[in-house]
Amino acid sequence: MLLTLTIGWAKDLDYVLWVDADLILLDMNMRIEQIAASYPNAHILLSAENHGSTTLINSGAILIKNSKWSRQFLSSWWSWSSRKHYSDQEQFDMLYQARRKIDKLDRYIAILPPDALNSDPPAFANQKDHNQVLHLMGEHSGFRIRTFSSAFNEICRYVNDDDENKMLATQLTATRTNMLRWTLEEYGKEQKDLIKVYAADADSGLFGVSESRKLSNSIHHYAHALFTSGSQNEKNIAANLRIQAFHLLRTNMEARRPKNEESKRVHGRSMHDWPELQKLVAEAGQHLLSIGSISDRRDASSQVLSILDEIYDTVHVNQKNTVLLMRASIHRDTAMIEISAGDLNRALENFELDLSISTRLATVQGEHILMAPYGATANALAMLGRREEALTNFEKAIELCISHYGDKHESLSQYLLNKGITLYELGVLNEARINLERALYVYDINNGPINGTMRQRIIEYMILLDN
Repeated sequence: MLLTLTIGWAKDLDYVLWVDADLILLDMNMRIEQIAASYPNAHILLSAENHGSTTLINSGAILIKNSKWSRQFLSSWWSWSSRKHYSDQEQFDMLYQARRKIDKLDRYIAILPPDALNSDPPAFANQKDHNQVLHLMGEHSGFRIRTFSSAFNEICRYVNDDDENKMLATQLTATRTNMLRWTLEEYGKEQKDLIKVYAADADSGLFGVSESRKLSNSIHHYAHALFTSGSQNEKNIAANLRIQAFHLLRTNMEARRPKNEESKRVHGRSMHDWPELQKLVAEAGQHLLSIGSISDRRDASSQVLSILDEIYDTVHVNQKNTVLLMRASIHRDTAMIEISAGDLNRALENFELDLSISTRLATVQGEHILMAPYGATANALAMLGRREEALTNFEKAIELCISHYGDKHESLSQYLLNKGITLYELGVLNEARINLERALYVYDINNGPINGTMRQRIIEYMILLDN
């Protein structure tokens, strides 16, 4: 969807706003021209991807100056690499990383905070009251229809209301609370129906990528919402659903394996959808790394890594880095299992594997993928008493976070808190206080003075400093 904007402060400059069909503006007073005015030298403006993502930007909304430079860049973006093997966002990352310094892309491209022109998914868990954009990337049609219909009906209500004091509902009714309720209602029924159909024929390997992805996504959205809603019973239901999803997807995959082996024998290659089917099983398995006993979680990790090894040997060379990124993520999750088991040395080994893989890939993907690995490795080093090494890694994570998300993104508060705790333990009290106060400031900007777990921890260490 394209919208053409004539910027009021410079009527000779036209901008085009690209908006994905699953993105809407929640605030009718949002001034796109003010965003453009804040970056007068930028020809391309877009939001950073959400924290923890492997891609640098989210292309759901792109503000583009109608210039020769923009047209040339878009042409390069379109043709940079194989669109068969890479998404548009992955292509952007590779182009940006390869040409950033040579073409001085920082002069022309402004990468804004995640919620400036986009949103931080899932909305039912991450949306803030001040957010002006909602992008339902990866959601199913039923949920999108429910959300967008409610917003559209609210606009119609407002237009037809004769009351001179009329007001639009907050975020056109698409608030965080409502979206949690709608997620539970829409996906609750959908996942139940899909499980019934899938379970009946998984043993025969009937289902391809499309049906498997729909089942996997539906259960994931519903289970995530159940876990977010809070009660222990709902969290138990969510865990059982994730276990069931992995079992069904793997059963179907293994039942299709003889057909894939036949394809290799006859055609010399796997079925075209085989790696993607395996990836869905691996993703479902990754959700099990935080469920059950230590033994259960280690077993799930081993199974997922085994599947990833098979995918790596099967996929086109252009897709191998994506598999390696997922392997790095599994090592990070495995490290958390070892922390739960009390084995800090094995945890550090896995964090360092994550960092090592990510460091190699960063030369192609971009340094943003190093943020979480640096932060996680730093935590492990601090727990082992290697605090000076931990500080170096925390500082790298903070630097990357600020350069990628800006100095007010919520994820920054966690890195600042952990750095402040480490400085406190080293006895560097003034610097510890600076980092803790900054962590509190960033947290409160994003959440208000809500006394959540992180805020309590920040306050706890600030009290220790006062004593």
